[in-house]
Amino acid sequence: MSWIRDTSFLMECVKNGSIKIEINVSNYSMSFNLFNGKYNLSLFSSDNIRISYDGNRLIDMHNLRVLKDHDARVNISNTISNIKGNMSNEINNLAIMYNIPVKILNDNLEAIFNLNFSLLSCLDYGLDYFLIHLTNDFAKHSSQFDVVKKLKLILGNEKGCIKAILALSNTYESDSFLFSNDCISFQVDVNGFSKFLRDYRTLNAKYTEVIDYLKQRVSQ
Repeated sequence: MSWIRDTSFLMECVKNGSIKIEINVSNYSMSFNLFNGKYNLSLFSSDNIRISYDGNRLIDMHNLRVLKDHDARVNISNTISNIKGNMSNEINNLAIMYNIPVKILNDNLEAIFNLNFSLLSCLDYGLDYFLIHLTNDFAKHSSQFDVVKKLKLILGNEKGCIKAILALSNTYESDSFLFSNDCISFQVDVNGFSKFLRDYRTLNAKYTEVIDYLKQRVSQ
């Protein structure tokens, strides 16, 4: 595996109980999937960590072994303790650099790091869908293959869905604010996007951060 030099992450939450989290930092990659109460956590690193854990069994692909129950939990806990500081620091440094909301991601990462999967929660009351996705794309107007960071945010409920595609590191590309009544077909609609934000009510600090951030971006 060739290691990505630019941090990226994805968190997707669906009302039926599914959660997907993917993190790529300088030396580590993590993938977590939860569906119908069952989960799988995979960790990879540049120094030969290749493990997958489902709560009962750990598969170590580098050392060609399988651990179960207590031995599996001890192994995954030790591995996490060695990487969580690096992963959290890179995400938080990126959040400071680009002023992006990551409280909701950090809370769920902390639950994963502590193997407290019952604490995983990323949907606000009345919300059916949430996605935050930080990507590294090639700049459209560059011949040097410059990497551009973009942040995609989607929130959906019974009133519709909003999608923001935000250019974080490229002044040549403008932000896009879209709205959809059916959460399938999106169209650029700043008024619909802004109304969704105005009508959204929450006491959840993680979502207050997201809503305030989007209000600030759309008003620029």
